[in-house]
Amino acid sequence: MANRGVDIKDSKMRGEWAELRFMARAAEHGLRVTKPWGDSAKYDFAVERQGRFLRVRVKSVTYMVENSYLCNFRTGRGGSQVYTAKQVDFMAAYVVPRDIWYIIPVKVAAAVRSGYLLLSPHREDTKYNAYKEAWHLLCGKKKARSAASPSIPAENEASGSPPIADQPEDAEGSREDRPIEDRPMSIVEARFEAIRERLLAHPCFKPRR
Repeated sequence: MANRGVDIKDSKMRGEWAELRFMARAAEHGLRVTKPWGDSAKYDFAVERQGRFLRVRVKSVTYMVENSYLCNFRTGRGGSQVYTAKQVDFMAAYVVPRDIWYIIPVKVAAAVRSGYLLLSPHREDTKYNAYKEAWHLLCGKKKARSAASPSIPAENEASGSPPIADQPEDAEGSREDRPIEDRPMSIVEARFEAIRERLLAHPCFKPRR
């Protein structure tokens, strides 16, 4: 059956449809999914893992920047804040046109202070590639290692925490505890952020000191 989610123009209806897709995929992986009553919770589902519940926020992604997809991980009035580990444990970002899921620990997503994540399913060298179809993080299982694909360090994988490089600490505390600007990023700013990340990731790029 073709994925017709791209044909759903109403964003709220598309989000509800993506939640149904998440429940179906989670069930395929043997996960038990619970939906909280009402819509006041910051998370969409509680997923049971070995008697422990993980809070998951589902995001449907359709907006493209260049050849990648822009995922908004902001909350609050007017989308002025980024979700934190006190609110959710994982973000499940569904790239609708590609029918691909990203299961990203909240600390990895929240490390991007703008709150906009650039997902590139067609590339294998991006920092979010390790979380593409990473249902094992919710299942509490280790992903099979292969030389062709990057992997999450074993000491962090079981807990769902990001690699140590994604969690810098300083005298002011972690990224999660730092203040976040009070206005959402504009589309123009998002494009500049996407271009900047591409430049920094390119092996031939050397920033001036």
